[in-house]
Amino acid sequence: MKADDLTLYVPLAAESVDGGRPDFYLLRLVFDHYPGGPPSAQFVNPITLAYSFPQDACWVPKAEGPNHIAFHPNYNGGGQLICSSTTLEFYKVNHDVAPENIWNPERMNFMTTLAAIRSGMSAPYYRGRGHP
Repeated sequence: MKADDLTLYVPLAAESVDGGRPDFYLLRLVFDHYPGGPPSAQFVNPITLAYSFPQDACWVPKAEGPNHIAFHPNYNGGGQLICSSTTLEFYKVNHDVAPENIWNPERMNFMTTLAAIRSGMSAPYYRGRGHP
């Protein structure tokens, strides 16, 4: 769903940890620094289309084990962070990044961002919904 010229909402599903129905999420991508930089990425409440901690922490997936991505409902008290070099927020918190993982618009696009996020929401990493 396209909200405006710079915002895209992407529905994502993750296999349930108990083998039941999938868990559904809504990812908001904002392209205000794109393509020179990666899109801003944040999981949002699908009803309000916003994110407020702690009540919306359940809309952030929980992953264990991947070294290429982490989902933080409230990173160091500063709000949600999808910790991946494919998201704008990663650079705003000044994370270290290997040179080969730095955003490069000649070989990366927003599908790179989606692929990184999807990989963290897949087996064997996905552990269900987040919580405060």
